[in-house]
Amino acid sequence: VGLAQKDATQSIYFDEALMGEYSPEQYFDILLYDLQFGDGAVAQKLSVNGQPFSLPTRASAYFLEQGYREVVYISESHAEIRYSYGTNPNPVQTFHMYKQVNASIWQWGPKGE
Repeated sequence: VGLAQKDATQSIYFDEALMGEYSPEQYFDILLYDLQFGDGAVAQKLSVNGQPFSLPTRASAYFLEQGYREVVYISESHAEIRYSYGTNPNPVQTFHMYKQVNASIWQWGPKGE
């Protein structure tokens, strides 16, 4: 899986032995990648309570539009991934990533999970 950011691009690999080493943004990229190119099994593991991703038809667009997003940590266990386009400073779309108590992975979930 490639991770593109404004200042650099790097490759990451979903290795269960290294699961605690990935950032919320990297887990989000893995989820998007699996929705687009995989069988959805990894995406289900990375969703709180197995909840389906809210916009699966836009997964490839969100993956390609990584340069338009920023990650904002709300707490140590909650991060928002915000997409903003053009000169609009307000996020057009916000996704929530959660790290459950005693868990090493970040999972996507609806707001308030």
